[in-house]
Amino acid sequence: PLESAIAKAQKRQAKRQQKLAKKLQKQQQKQQPDAPRQQQPVSASRPGQLVLVGLGNIGDKYTMTRHNVGFLVADTLAERLQLQFAQQRSLQAWVASGTVGDPEKGRTIHIVKSTTMMNLSGESVRRVLAAHSLPRSAVLVVVDDVAIPFGALRMRLKGSAGGHNGLRDIERQLGSQEYARLRVGVGAAGAERDLIDHVLGEFDRQEQSVLPHVLQHVSERCEHWIVEDDVQKVIEKANTKPGVSK
Repeated sequence: PLESAIAKAQKRQAKRQQKLAKKLQKQQQKQQPDAPRQQQPVSASRPGQLVLVGLGNIGDKYTMTRHNVGFLVADTLAERLQLQFAQQRSLQAWVASGTVGDPEKGRTIHIVKSTTMMNLSGESVRRVLAAHSLPRSAVLVVVDDVAIPFGALRMRLKGSAGGHNGLRDIERQLGSQEYARLRVGVGAAGAERDLIDHVLGEFDRQEQSVLPHVLQHVSERCEHWIVEDDVQKVIEKANTKPGVSK
């Protein structure tokens, strides 16, 4: 009888120990932090103010030339956003400024057209960024490109001037190639035509017939760049074919 009583007591004690062990295990599991979740990629923060620079030459004789497509895009975007240009002599530029989106939470855009000639565009870009204490990442330069088909777009966050004197001067004034540019294709010069004559020449009749559609498409991509926080999305969408051909 004594041995039986001891055996029963040992069994009861073993059960109590098992229950206690399970209870302690549950408590430890509750106290342990959850496994870290995989972090989603976060887009780089963007300034509350942005600067869009359209490259071109001042003067009526240049207005409808291929080299002035940056000015034409700037004009189209300003009209789209219902902004008015005003000459700011201290910045050597015509500037149209306003808020896009919510008046309190929206982003401020400064659309810039330099009053210098194309080859000296960098001075006004530098002055505008300095006036608003903005970094290079706040700027997008819209520029003509003879290396891509008429109406096609190519956006990059940095890169060489690629032989374009306007971009070369901006690079010199900013001291860096790290600024965004949106290249708008104006088509290559024919074998019988000089490159300077081509870019300083007016769009031909067929190009002029579809030019308004091209400008609207480019201004849409520029507006997307203003409001979208994820710049990679902007680049991916901008680099798709616009569906406009010569």
